[in-house]
Amino acid sequence: MTGTRTLPPSSTRPSGRISNRRGRSGMECRRLSQREPHGTTGMDWTSLLASPLTVLNPTLVFGPVLSDVDHGCATILARMMKRTTNLAQPKVSLGLVDVRDVAEAHVRCLERPETDGERILVTASPSAWYADIARWLNQEFGRYDYGISTWECPNWLLKIYAASGLDPQSKAVVRRRGSELRFDNTKSIRLLDMKYRSVGQGSG
Repeated sequence: MTGTRTLPPSSTRPSGRISNRRGRSGMECRRLSQREPHGTTGMDWTSLLASPLTVLNPTLVFGPVLSDVDHGCATILARMMKRTTNLAQPKVSLGLVDVRDVAEAHVRCLERPETDGERILVTASPSAWYADIARWLNQEFGRYDYGISTWECPNWLLKIYAASGLDPQSKAVVRRRGSELRFDNTKSIRLLDMKYRSVGQGSG
């Protein structure tokens, strides 16, 4: 570990998962929420809406999949289940949240007016390393002869592998190596009374 990065309970990078009681469409609300993503001008974007708006910012969403559509977390897990696509685990830290917790947070936002105008980080704590996820998967699926590698790759070897061009996905991973992410989810606990599932439970 080369350092840590801590993100506050009011995340400044909205994911577009927005609960809007009435009025504007979800996509329109998403564009409005992203207009000033870093709060540099202090614009009161909620004043543009016809009704109260709450922005939920989940980290990487894991858990039961109800469709066959490819998406981020399912793609990551599928790669990790095969040695042919995942020889070793990069030293990369991820914020994780169970999809059932994300759904519950949406419902609670609709029910609680005190969340109006808030941006709320929705994530379990602590974060997890790729190697942690691989171990959880191996405990759950190893008996079915999945080739799940639990070996954590040194950073210098990951850089060489990414530079080789053998796996385009590794270039995106190499930029995130080393630092542990730490998230403050106290705002979601305070406003939404969230009780998060274990990230291991959502991955396995």
